Amino acid sequence: MQVETPPVELVQLVETYKRSVAWVLTFVANCRSHRQERRKGSLSPEELQNAEIRIIRDAQQEEIPEEYRALQENKPILKKSSLIKL
Repeated sequence: MQVETPPVELVQLVETYKRSVAWVLTFVANCRSHRQERRKGSLSPEELQNAEIRIIRDAQQEEIPEEYRALQENKPILKKSSLIKL
């Protein structure tokens, strides 16, 4: 099975989106922090990873909400779920 590589434009778009989410999450964290504890400078690898996890989690909640909820509650997913095939 051959896996196609995505177009460069798509990769760039995803990276831009991830960086944007990371900046928003950093901004929100800074708003909730004391002035001395605020994060400054460029994004860290951890902040980028947190943004990627947030994007994936949000997409899962939107696309497969019943399955997401069941898994969060440690319940089995329904047999008719498209995830069963995976």
